[in-house]
Amino acid sequence: MFFSLLIWLIPSLTERKLTKKINTLGIIQAIVWSVGMLVMSGSLHIAGLLGKPIRSAYSTYTGAGQVDTWDKIK
Repeated sequence: MFFSLLIWLIPSLTERKLTKKINTLGIIQAIVWSVGMLVMSGSLHIAGLLGKPIRSAYSTYTGAGQVDTWDKIK
């Protein structure tokens, strides 16, 4: 959404037109982002369905000492 807004907003504010090449790059960028989000959210969804904990409360943060100073959820 952010990039879509910028692709529309910047030419509108500067009173310029997008070239065909830049317009094509904007479309490619939207497709690549969509595929990336589909892969990421799909894999997290499947992991959740399989019972994998994905919340930070389950993480040990590789034994970092600073974690002990944080409030624990009880």
